[in-house]
Amino acid sequence: MSDSDDSVSEELWDVAALERHLIQAGSALAEELKGRILAQGEAIVPALIEVLNREDLQMEEAPGEGWPAIHAADLLGELKAIAAIPHLVHWLVVSEEMSLLKNRLPRILGAIGEPAFVPLMAAYRQEDKDSPSRSFLLEALAKTGYRDEELYQLFLRELQEQPVLGAVFLAEYGDPRAVGVLTQALGEWRSGESVSPFTDDAVIEFAGAIEALGGELSADQKQKVEAVRQQRIRLFERRSLARSPYLQQSLHPGSVAKLGRNDPCWCGSGKKYKKCHLDEDQRTHDEFEDY
Repeated sequence: MSDSDDSVSEELWDVAALERHLIQAGSALAEELKGRILAQGEAIVPALIEVLNREDLQMEEAPGEGWPAIHAADLLGELKAIAAIPHLVHWLVVSEEMSLLKNRLPRILGAIGEPAFVPLMAAYRQEDKDSPSRSFLLEALAKTGYRDEELYQLFLRELQEQPVLGAVFLAEYGDPRAVGVLTQALGEWRSGESVSPFTDDAVIEFAGAIEALGGELSADQKQKVEAVRQQRIRLFERRSLARSPYLQQSLHPGSVAKLGRNDPCWCGSGKKYKKCHLDEDQRTHDEFEDY
């Protein structure tokens, strides 16, 4: 059918029509448009996969600023499209670490559930030990809800090697056996011993995972967690000005080079400054001026 008729809900859109709609959607996929696409069911899956695999559409400089591929991935997850799993796993592995697509894919694959388990495990085993994609694969595996002893042991190992991520994965995985391990980890943790102040975030994640899995914290454990939370609040208050070139330039002209609207954001998100922290920095600047 032609693109001119693609407003009819019964129509199966071709790739060109789908691409056009997703480009026009921008960063927010309207519920009406989303419903029209999902109503096409399995028949629209091949076109969604094709849009997802278009590397040129993943670029921020492309029409739609990279959102068509992200929307396609989201829709494939909602359709629980088994045929899309190899493609979704591929992009989970090869996408840039800070990209929006990579960060959404664990949730999308998790929504598909058990059918994604074997491809995700295969990809995990193929990745080098130091590959950053391994953590994304473990996150996706945790979200599938599939119970597997090897996977559980991988999460326990992650808890030893990367305590924050390990606790998050165990909480998502949902196996109550982990309560004892997490309780022991929380009890043995010595706050303030690391050079990095963010290392103690593990305390907060241990506690959150314990409670998520049905465990309870003792009074001493709650006090330990609260001490770390208060430390975080003080740390972020001190860092808020230091990290923002916009505020430094505004409050102390000439101190740093002004950050352009199209420059990468100072926070490291990989997005342009205008699409990330610019509005927040401007609001904070106005508050300082009022003060």
